[in-house]
Amino acid sequence: MKTYVTILSHFLILALTCFALDPLTEFKKRVNQDDKIYQWKACLRDDGKEIFFFSTEKEYNEDIHAELRPSWFVYMPNVSGDDYIKIHANSLVGINDKLTFVGQITQLGKKGIVTIQTDHPKKDPDVAYIYAYTPEGDHLKETLLAKYNPTESNAIYDQYLTEAKRTHITLKEVTP
Repeated sequence: MKTYVTILSHFLILALTCFALDPLTEFKKRVNQDDKIYQWKACLRDDGKEIFFFSTEKEYNEDIHAELRPSWFVYMPNVSGDDYIKIHANSLVGINDKLTFVGQITQLGKKGIVTIQTDHPKKDPDVAYIYAYTPEGDHLKETLLAKYNPTESNAIYDQYLTEAKRTHITLKEVTP
């Protein structure tokens, strides 16, 4: 009986591994066949598992043209690290891949992503928002680190987003 249980448990582990969520395959299900996909990844946990970020070329370019942080669909390793979880579609993560830092965030005491969004109101002065995204269970928690006038200097910007400090993200183009 013990041998049977051991064989059955090994079979179940093998079956679960075979059916684990592949982030790229899962994302391809939501796009048209001829959509070009942009992908990048970051390791924000100590387990070495990467978080995947996906956007279509069209969505990415529309966001950039509107001067928004591009919206990324995110696939995170689950807490046990043996599968990926798709963060729900209505919680897209806005990350400016040109102005991003990936690493230890001193103010939060954990690894994460720091990025910026600058708003250009018609009647008021511009406003810059610096956000941090950190893994919290099965999602990325957004934390506002700074809100300031971008014509003035800012210590948080200087700490993470100057040319010398930021992480240079290379988007990988993937065709379905």
